[in-house]
Amino acid sequence: VYVFLRALRLMTVPDILQYLNVLKTSSSIRLTQLLSIFISVCLTGAGFVHVLENSGDPFKNFANTHRITYWDCVYFLLVTMSTVGYGDIYCTTFLGRLFMVFFILGGLAMFASYIPEIADLIGSRQKYGGEYKGEHGKKHIVVCGYITYESVSHFLQDFLHEDREDVDVEVVFLHRVPPDLELEGLFKRHFTKVEFFSGTVMDSIDLSRVKVDEADACLVLANKYSSDPDAEDAANIMRVISIKNYSSDIRVIVQLMQYHNKAYLLNIPSWDWRRGDDVICLAELKLGFIAQSCLAPGFSTMMANLFAMRSFKT
Repeated sequence: VYVFLRALRLMTVPDILQYLNVLKTSSSIRLTQLLSIFISVCLTGAGFVHVLENSGDPFKNFANTHRITYWDCVYFLLVTMSTVGYGDIYCTTFLGRLFMVFFILGGLAMFASYIPEIADLIGSRQKYGGEYKGEHGKKHIVVCGYITYESVSHFLQDFLHEDREDVDVEVVFLHRVPPDLELEGLFKRHFTKVEFFSGTVMDSIDLSRVKVDEADACLVLANKYSSDPDAEDAANIMRVISIKNYSSDIRVIVQLMQYHNKAYLLNIPSWDWRRGDDVICLAELKLGFIAQSCLAPGFSTMMANLFAMRSFKT
C-alpha cells in the first residue's frame, strides 16, 4: 500500500551522481538537490492523498471512498501548490482534506522558495556557465580575485586604452558572484574584448572552463580597501597556489597589500620570476614613491604621469 514511500529515495540521487563524478560544479549539485527534493515530496504527498481518498474515512466505515488514480493525485498536488487550483480534482474524504491542509502549509512554502532558486540556477548557468571558446590563434588572459565595478573599470580603462594601439587580447573574468547590473553593463560595453564566467580559481573545473592552461597570463586583483590586508593577501596567495597546481607553466601576476607577504610566494615550487611570474605590492609602491620623492622632489609626480594613460588629441 505504501510503495509510494520509495519516492523518498530520490533524495539520494545527488549523492549517487557525485560518487559517480557526474555532478562536478556547485551549481549543478544544488540544482539536482532542489529538483530531487521537490519531485520526491510531490510524489510522496500524492501517494498519501491516493491512499486516503481511495480508502475513505474510518469513522464512516470506509463508505465514502473516492476513486482517483495516483497520477491524478500528482496532478492535483502540482496544481494546488502552484496556487492555480482548477477545481477539477479535489479531496472528498475528511482525512484527505485534513492532510491537504497541513501539506499546503509546507508545500506552498517549499514551492515558493525552491522554484525561484531553481529558475535562478538554471538562468545563471546558461548566462555565465559554459566554457571559454576563443578564436583560434587569439590570445586571452584570465582575471580573478577582487572583481567589482570599480576594479574592473580601472583595469579595462588602462588595459584597453587607445594609446596601446591594437590590443588583440581578450580578457576573461572569473568570479564566484554573478555581476550586478552596473558591472554587467560595463561588460556589455566591451563585449568584443571581455567575457565573464561564474566560478572560482579554487576549483580545477572552473579553471578548465576558462582555459587557464592556454592563457597568456593570469592576473589576481586585490582589494586595496580591505580592512584586513593580511587576510586579503592570504586569499590571493591561495588563489596563486590553486592556479599553479592546475598549470605550473602559466604566468601569474598577483597584487598583494603587504610587502612581507611576498616571501610566501617563494615557497610555491612552480613560482618562477624568470618565466614572468610577478607580484605587485601596493604598500611597497607607495612607500617607494615617498622615499624617492624625499631624495628627488617631484619624482612621484613624474612616475604617476608616466604610468597614467592619457590621450592628447591635436
